Amino acid sequence: MASFALATNKKLKGDCMIYVTKLNNEEIVINSDLIEVIEETPNTIITLTTGKKIITKDSTKEIIDKVITYKRKIGIEIQ
Repeated sequence: MASFALATNKKLKGDCMIYVTKLNNEEIVINSDLIEVIEETPNTIITLTTGKKIITKDSTKEIIDKVITYKRKIGIEIQ
C-alpha cells in the first residue's frame, strides 16, 4: 500500500478522510463516512451516499484497510 496516506491536515473537512488513487494516478481525498458501496468490476468503484462514483486503483480490501486504520488512529474502536 505505497499510495496509502492518512489525511491528518486539520484544514480538511470531516474526521474520516482517506487518500485513494484514481486510474490516472491522481490521489484524491474522500470522506470515508460517505462510502455507501465499494464494487470491483474489475476496477474498484466507490459509490458515495451523495450518488457520486469514484473509480480507483485501490482494491476493496485496501480501501477497507485504510478506513479501519484511520478510524483506529483517531480513537474509534474497530473490531
